[in-house]
Amino acid sequence: MNILVTGGSGFLGKHLVTALIKDGHRIIALHRRLNSSKLLANPCVFWVEFDYLKLEFENLEIDIVLHLATNYGKNENTSAVLETNLIKILELAIRHKCKLFINTDSYFTKRLFQYKHLHSYVDSKVDFLKWSSLLIQNESHFKYVNFRIEHIYGPNDNEDKFVPTIMKKLVNEENIDLTKGEQLRDFIFVNDVINAYRFLIKSITQIPFGISEVEVGTGVSTSINNFVTQAKNIINSKSTLNFGALEYRNGEIMNSVANISFLISCGWKPEYTLSMGLELILIEEFGLNRK
Repeated sequence: MNILVTGGSGFLGKHLVTALIKDGHRIIALHRRLNSSKLLANPCVFWVEFDYLKLEFENLEIDIVLHLATNYGKNENTSAVLETNLIKILELAIRHKCKLFINTDSYFTKRLFQYKHLHSYVDSKVDFLKWSSLLIQNESHFKYVNFRIEHIYGPNDNEDKFVPTIMKKLVNEENIDLTKGEQLRDFIFVNDVINAYRFLIKSITQIPFGISEVEVGTGVSTSINNFVTQAKNIINSKSTLNFGALEYRNGEIMNSVANISFLISCGWKPEYTLSMGLELILIEEFGLNRK
């Protein structure tokens, strides 16, 4: 199938594009000119800038759109964040009768949470879903999946995220100031997330018309305290973990876990334990193997 991927040059996007190529799909990957140096070089991937996207929809029969592009708004203003989550992509997908649109979302935006940190990112994701609902309310034969991913981690992720920051400090044996670490998170390894996308694509006939919510995680939560402690033990780091040195953020999410019943019904299940995932980060990112 012809699959359009937005955010194909990002952490998750690179892994996903590589996997979909192996599955025999042709990838049309959207990118911003500023990210051109990060593009995956592969003859099965056709990179296109947003200005030319309309032409691609007209010239190719795009079957599926995977919307991964995002911006966490840490160093850019709100308008830059909103620009990343462009509604025009969905409008083109509807107009050209794509078989499936998957919007990549995060546990940050769950309705029961009011997470104040990364508020521009959270607001842009919530607004995109609202506009999506309005756009497809009269499209009786359009399939839209809101793919809500829990705490994804894996090798070579952005350095400013929680897991890469912790792992780097543990490897360098730096002391780490933390909250009490009582927050419960559903940590899921990137390879399991990629396989969830693949299973969903293969199960396209099982997806109902309209908007569906699919949660992606292991279905099991782990405390931040246990996660960091386990990482320290795996690395055999001499870092001191100062739990309680930091206060919780305003509106801190204290418990988040995925309901993975739909994915399980499609034949998918998570394969990577926490220790397996952490070991792979040590090997692939830091060149360390404790065995």
